[in-house]
Amino acid sequence: RANKKVLRTMFVCQSEGAQPTPASAQAKDLELRESTQCNWPYLEIHSARHDWVEVSLPCVFEAADQFTEFSMWFLSELEEETRDALRTALRELVLNGIEWGGRLDSSRRVRVAILRGQHAVLCRVVDPGEGFQFDDLSHAAIANPADMPCHHISVREKKGLRAGGFGLSIVQASIDELLYNGKGNEVVFIKYTHQVSPRKSATAS
Repeated sequence: RANKKVLRTMFVCQSEGAQPTPASAQAKDLELRESTQCNWPYLEIHSARHDWVEVSLPCVFEAADQFTEFSMWFLSELEEETRDALRTALRELVLNGIEWGGRLDSSRRVRVAILRGQHAVLCRVVDPGEGFQFDDLSHAAIANPADMPCHHISVREKKGLRAGGFGLSIVQASIDELLYNGKGNEVVFIKYTHQVSPRKSATAS
């Protein structure tokens, strides 16, 4: 796909230490944005670097599918186990943001950043909703008492909610650190990779 070629060229040049002039950087940014609209039309690119990608997407489920494809391409150089864990966590949190934060309103957007460090991947998801408090999550598996692992199922039935509620538990099991802001509409998580980036390896040698 055209935008993948543009992104890959951009990331490789930066990882090898190339310093584009302001004019060429603007040209690449324009080309990137145009090609992204052709291939991932739901995504708006806010940052496109080999170590920092940031996008926003409308609060519709179809956009989550495009974001998953895009993010897995960006993280394709990671080990499969790490990549799968990141895909699981990102998808669950983006879907939560779309459904509960954005209320499936296509005029509202979820914003996601993926940062690749030398030994970890850090991801940030911000939704447009009013947030939540963990004390109010009786309908989610993450709030179940230790001796009542399925308690949330009966709570969801009483509230007329669809089956589910395992999302945050799945996220917590997939990554290493999970942090929420005070409002509850922004989450940061970290997955340690313990891999040295190509740029650092080249510098060291």
